Amino acid sequence: MSRLSKLVIGCGYLGHRVAQAWVDAGDEVFALTRQQEKAQQWAAAGLQPIVADVTQPETLAALSALPELSSVLYAVGFDRQA
Repeated sequence: MSRLSKLVIGCGYLGHRVAQAWVDAGDEVFALTRQQEKAQQWAAAGLQPIVADVTQPETLAALSALPELSSVLYAVGFDRQA
């Protein structure tokens, strides 16, 4: 069976837990984050980080370089600081 590629947009409370479950299952998981520090954390956890902001379309250019995805989880929550 080939390795599945998945994308988590919003890798916070829920998204991170799902992403980790997918990694533990052997999937290749990309995680979208706005923060470089979080990207480093996700990389250390086995995720493929992408630094971008879904509210700023010009930052999403890296998404065009993704492999074919079997799943996308959109788990963006309310941001009290935005």
